[in-house]
Amino acid sequence: MISANFSIVFLLTLVLWVVYRVFLYKKNRTSNMLREVVLFLFLFYFLVMISLTIFKNSIIFTNPLKNYQYIHKGIFGIINVIPFKETIATLTDGHTPIRIPLINIFGNILVFIPLGFFIPLLFEKYNKASKVFVLGFVSTLCIELTQLFIGNNVCDIDDIIYNTTGAILGLLIFRLFEKIIENTKVKELIGNIRDYSTESVFIKSGKIILAISILTVSIYVKEIYSQTASDKLSDDELIKSAFNYDIGELIKSVDFEDEKLFLVKNNEYLNVERLVRYSKSRYINNYNGGVSLKDDVGYTFNVMSKFNSNMSEESVTVMVYGKNNNATSMVINLMGNEYKVELSKNDYFLAVYPEYLEVEHEEISKLYRENFDEVLSFKFFDENNIEINDMKLILE
Repeated sequence: MISANFSIVFLLTLVLWVVYRVFLYKKNRTSNMLREVVLFLFLFYFLVMISLTIFKNSIIFTNPLKNYQYIHKGIFGIINVIPFKETIATLTDGHTPIRIPLINIFGNILVFIPLGFFIPLLFEKYNKASKVFVLGFVSTLCIELTQLFIGNNVCDIDDIIYNTTGAILGLLIFRLFEKIIENTKVKELIGNIRDYSTESVFIKSGKIILAISILTVSIYVKEIYSQTASDKLSDDELIKSAFNYDIGELIKSVDFEDEKLFLVKNNEYLNVERLVRYSKSRYINNYNGGVSLKDDVGYTFNVMSKFNSNMSEESVTVMVYGKNNNATSMVINLMGNEYKVELSKNDYFLAVYPEYLEVEHEEISKLYRENFDEVLSFKFFDENNIEINDMKLILE
């Protein structure tokens, strides 16, 4: 995942819009100032809307086909097409505070009400329920599909329903507003604001949307290259490129699935730095952990989990690292499954159980308790395959 600040795009878009409209004024020597103000307010709302939906987590560009839900449940793991399924599930799960789904419902409705108000105000052609419905539906569908490429998001029919409902409510509010101003001078002002042409609003807005898209993509591509490192680099070059601080001396590295783990020594600490493959050719910093080496020899472990959409662990593996004494091999026993690792005497080591195991939540929780040895153990052996007990497990 790549994190970036959408406020840069927000501000630059507003500045470019003002420059563009001033250019048009100087070129045509004519301008409807009231309409310009309303157009600016609509653009401001549009940017706020996409910042609250598409860019709400300041994260962009993840591969939906690598989503944990897609891998284990297929397309319906990342796309919900059953109306109100997720809403009902959240309301009745007994764990989520009721305010959370209610905020989601009313928030999704409220954020699209201005769209249903502004569109018929600015474009006479779209002062119809059917057209506002289509515009609201298409707009929220585009947002939901875009969210597939953003971390921790799925495409949800519930959001489409609530957003479209918000757009229709916005139209109803505008209709009520029209009735209130029917016999006032405000009615004439509304007439001056409106565009009475029959050209599609999608075509009219295409230029500004294209400009925002190009600006956004340019900024985020820059962020991608500044926050990731090329896999064409050597291990030493890779850690220098990926981390903006001195992480210490590189001892060993291990490739595991889409990740690269580095064992580094920094003074009296042995650390693991973890890079995750962000794209086909680039890595991003994801994790680090450490253990004190004051006792000279010893080892520790970290549990690595994969998550579903509810952020509850469903599959785990474990990495173990430290400084060996006299052992020539180590056996990792995870949930009754054994994996043997060859070791060098008096040397540092880093090993990962070779796959993620799907287990029950109760078993996973044991890994984080003092009695983790019920589901996880490490045994060290000498060259004669005799178990030795001179390795200290360090938990800090």
